Amino acid sequence: MKWIFSLLLAVVLIAVGSADCGWKQNHEYNYKVATKTLKASAFDKWEGAVFRARLSIWPTSDNMLIATFDQPEYASTETSKFWEEYDGDYQDMPLGEQFRIKLKNGMVDGLYVDNELSENQVQQIKFVINMVINQLNVDTNAQEQMVTDANIYTKNEETFVGKCDTTYSIFARTPELQTQGTFFDVVKSRNYNKCKTDSQRLKSMNGVTLTEVNRIILSGPLNDCTIQSSVSTIKSSGMLKSPTKTTVTVNVTLESVRSGETSYSMPAAKNIKYVQGSLYHKYEDDIRNNQRDNENDRPVFQYEGALGTDYPDKSGENRTSACYTWFVGPDEMCRGSFGGEWTSISVSNCGFLGHESLCQRQYPGCEATVCYTAFVSDPCADEFGTGLPRHIGGFSDCSPGLYRWRCCPAK
Repeated sequence: MKWIFSLLLAVVLIAVGSADCGWKQNHEYNYKVATKTLKASAFDKWEGAVFRARLSIWPTSDNMLIATFDQPEYASTETSKFWEEYDGDYQDMPLGEQFRIKLKNGMVDGLYVDNELSENQVQQIKFVINMVINQLNVDTNAQEQMVTDANIYTKNEETFVGKCDTTYSIFARTPELQTQGTFFDVVKSRNYNKCKTDSQRLKSMNGVTLTEVNRIILSGPLNDCTIQSSVSTIKSSGMLKSPTKTTVTVNVTLESVRSGETSYSMPAAKNIKYVQGSLYHKYEDDIRNNQRDNENDRPVFQYEGALGTDYPDKSGENRTSACYTWFVGPDEMCRGSFGGEWTSISVSNCGFLGHESLCQRQYPGCEATVCYTAFVSDPCADEFGTGLPRHIGGFSDCSPGLYRWRCCPAK
C-alpha cells in the first residue's frame, strides 16, 4: 500500500505540473464571492464588514479580463466569536456596470472602471478583485525541488505585495488512480514578512506579521484542471502605525462556466477611468500625476471630480520624510512622517535598504483617518463629523481590507 500511495503522489505532482488551471478566452466564469474583514477592538470583540456578490469574469487576453458584479451586498458586523457566520441583514452596494482588470505577472496591475464611481466604490472593487485574483493564482508548473519526498514544495511567486516564497501541499481527494474526475486539495501558505519586491531586497516589516493560508480545490481532467473553490485567510498585526490585529477571509466558489461569444462590451473611453489596481504601491510602479497609462495614453485617474480647484497646492512647503525600511508607498511615508496634509513628489534611497520621500504640503487643512474597512460608507464623517467632509485620496498603509481616507474642509 505504501508504494501505491507514493505512486499516487507522484501522479498528482506530475499532473499539477503539466496542468493549466488558468482562464480560457471565449469562456465566462461565474463565481460566488464572500469576504469578511475583522479587526480586534476592545473587550475581546471583533468588528468589521462582510461582503457577498456574484462575480463574472470574461478573459479577452492573457492580461485583460472583463468583469461584472451581480447583487453586491455588504453589512457591518461585531462579534466575540471570530469564526461565527454573519446571519443579519445586508445592504445593497452598487459598484457600477462592467469593468476591466489589467493583469501583470498574474496579479492585478490596473482597473478600468465607470467614470461615475466614487473613491469609496473604487477602493471596494480594488479590495475584492485583488483578493480574488490573489487566491486564484495557482502554480501550474511544479518543477521545484521537493521539501520532502512526498507532495510539498516551495515556489517564489507573484503576490499583491511582491514576490514571496509560497509553500504548496497537494493531496488527491480520492484513493483511486484516475486520469479524469479526480479532485485535489492544494494548500498554499506564505509569510509576507519574507518577500521581495521586483526591485528590492528582503525588507523588514518592523515587527509586523502578515501571513496567509489558502486552500484550493481543483478538479480534473488533470491536464486541463479547473479551480472549483478557494478559501483564503490572511492574518496581520497591522501595518506601519496601526498595530491592530486584523483577519481577512475570502471564499470563492465557481458556480458555472459557459463558452461562446460574450455579450459584454465596455463603454466609450470617455466614460471610464483607469486606476492603479494593486493594494500596495510599489516604488517602481508608483503612479504620479505627470505619468500616462501605457495602454491608451490617457491621464491616470486622480479623483479630479473630488479635488475641486483648491487642491492639490503644488507650491506648498517641502520636507523630507523619515527613512523607511519596510514595504510602504511614497505617500504613506509622507503621511506617516507629517500627517494627511502631505504627499510624495519623489523618492530616494537612504540608509541600509531604506527609502525616503520628498514630501510637499499639498493638502493644507486635511487629515488622515485611522484604518477602516473598504466597505465603510463615510469614514470622514465617522471620525471628524462635519468638520472635514470631503474625501480626497487616501493611503494603503493598513492591513489588507483596510484603508485610510484623506479628509478635507468643505470648499
